[in-house]
Amino acid sequence: MIKTFARLLLGLILLSIVAGVILLMSVNTDQNKAAIQAAVLSGTGYELTIAGDMDIAFFPSVGLTLNDVRLKNPASPQELASTTAALLQVDLRALISGEIFIRELSTDDFHINYYIDALGKSNWDVETPVFNSNSSTNSAVPVPQPTQQQSNTASTDINSDIVSVSFERLKIDNASIDIQDLSQGLRYSVNNLNLTSSNTNIEGNPFDVDVNFTFLNNGMTKPVAMGFSGDITADLNAGNIDVQNISFNVTPVLLQGDLHIRGLNDDITFDGSVSSNDFDVFGLLQTIGISESELDATSSLFSIAEKPQASVATSFSGDEFGIKVPELIAQLSESRIEANAEIRFAANLLPTNISYEVVGNQIDISPFLDSEVATDTTAAASNGATTIETSCLLYTSPSPRDRG
Repeated sequence: MIKTFARLLLGLILLSIVAGVILLMSVNTDQNKAAIQAAVLSGTGYELTIAGDMDIAFFPSVGLTLNDVRLKNPASPQELASTTAALLQVDLRALISGEIFIRELSTDDFHINYYIDALGKSNWDVETPVFNSNSSTNSAVPVPQPTQQQSNTASTDINSDIVSVSFERLKIDNASIDIQDLSQGLRYSVNNLNLTSSNTNIEGNPFDVDVNFTFLNNGMTKPVAMGFSGDITADLNAGNIDVQNISFNVTPVLLQGDLHIRGLNDDITFDGSVSSNDFDVFGLLQTIGISESELDATSSLFSIAEKPQASVATSFSGDEFGIKVPELIAQLSESRIEANAEIRFAANLLPTNISYEVVGNQIDISPFLDSEVATDTTAAASNGATTIETSCLLYTSPSPRDRG
């Protein structure tokens, strides 16, 4: 995915440069479309189709609007992305001086398709040839690939500096994403995605992001509304990303925390923390799609009127070799559980290693039962409370790839 995003960023940069140059010449729409499409193909390996009109404005800033835009991988028959309209406003003075400063980038009805076949090949991979069946000759015909010059341009040295690009305003309205992974049997969809960001950059200067959307996977009964906001500092040349003041909400849960990533260009490490508000357990079950009939059946034992509250807080760190959770605290009504865990990924001849420790005191489920069941349970289980303390070390066999 990082290579894909790098190609898209490079394509946007080339598009901006071409737009700035052609705006200084007498405008010919067909020629301009061809120039932009050629720049994107050369820089990313993807085919850009501008099916609608292209509007150019010089005041108050240099602007380029593309209507009915579609993106396709020459190696795949499936359309990768499309939008009804994309607006790009470029600071011409910065462009002439060799900098890319985009006043505004906005899209309407932006859609992305991300597909992985049963062999694990992505439709975004321009280096993977895909063959179409020709019905008339009953033979496999390779889909045309980018030229050698285009492939060389797209295969930029990963150690070279990333070109500086900044956005004064980034706005995406009513976007959607379809994700399907046949190798894992997974299907996800994101709809009604709206994103706004100010002063977006990759040079290490802080900027804010606010996004909301609905999420659905193939095991859920209805879409779930979600939202995210945070303050981001991204220095991609140094390989560092910091996300502060994270706020992620899924009604009635609000998660807050921070995330720090280092070494994106070589040895990646990360750490962070997250904590939740006190939330209604049954309200969360309703949000994630538990049917009303299931909740009605549960309510015969559980007293929904009492709205049992829960919360969770944890810190974590990790690298390419594993993940550590030094502290996890879960509160369920008056009950409290503390835990820590460590996961070491399989490597060479060593298997995956999972170890954890859980300590709980006075685990009491009586607040979640109706009055009659709670009375019987309390009498039978010493007020419904018990103390637990457990630890475990698990091993799993390494995969054939790791054995080799």
